[in-house]
Amino acid sequence: MRRLLIPLLLGLAGFAGCGRSPPTPPSPPAAATAADAHARAQQLRAGLPGMKSVHGRRQWPGRASAYQAYFEGRTLRYLEETATDAGGQFQNHYYFEATGLFYYTGEQAAAADSGAMGPAPRVPVIVEWRGAEVVRAVRIEHYGEVPLAAAELAAIRRRAAELASAASDELTATGAP
Repeated sequence: MRRLLIPLLLGLAGFAGCGRSPPTPPSPPAAATAADAHARAQQLRAGLPGMKSVHGRRQWPGRASAYQAYFEGRTLRYLEETATDAGGQFQNHYYFEATGLFYYTGEQAAAADSGAMGPAPRVPVIVEWRGAEVVRAVRIEHYGEVPLAAAELAAIRRRAAELASAASDELTATGAP
């Protein structure tokens, strides 16, 4: 009896393991998701001519902004900001999906002093989110990518939320359905 019971139990243990779901695959590397977000952003921009747009202005201490926002129905999809501060004029681009902000490209003052007279040069900034998770958040200095500080990310999100709210109010004021 014992000789039959052990192989039977081993066979059942192997069979029970077959019902498990396979392990979840690892997340794609940040570079792959950034390329995906960039591609989605480009695709979104290609569709802008068919979207409703509104223009507006915002004033912050030390900074003025003009923006153009694009909507699909009442859902904000893209917002382009032209801002002016003591360093001059620069642009920021905010890309939205139904779940919120997913991609941002913009400019900020370089961290390193170039030695040039006048305002600090501007460097590109790229941020990508997957839901609430920050996938990539860098400024691209002349010596390479530098991670953004938490305060810089918070400022980008805060500005995006304020501009999105102002754009939505502007859309409502136009009587759009």
